[in-house]
Amino acid sequence: PGAAVSSGADAVLSAYEAVGLGWLVAVLRLPIISLLIRAVYAFVSKHRYTLSRLLPGFLTRRLFGAVNSLHQMDSAAQGFGCDDEEECELPYDD
Repeated sequence: PGAAVSSGADAVLSAYEAVGLGWLVAVLRLPIISLLIRAVYAFVSKHRYTLSRLLPGFLTRRLFGAVNSLHQMDSAAQGFGCDDEEECELPYDD
């Protein structure tokens, strides 16, 4: 009760603001940039299925690899995978 419901580009900007990116939201809400953001959001929203099919497989694999690496670093930072001497090793792929 009493909470505003946002949709479209406004919902994304509200989410950014909620996680502490108010400075970015302030820039993205400038009139010219806001107009561009809304147009891009509308285009991506309308064509999301087509765009996802066009996304190259190598890009998807690289994105997955980056997310996996971040997860491994987070796990190591929390002490998972460390030995008794508190040394952590992360797998390294070329």
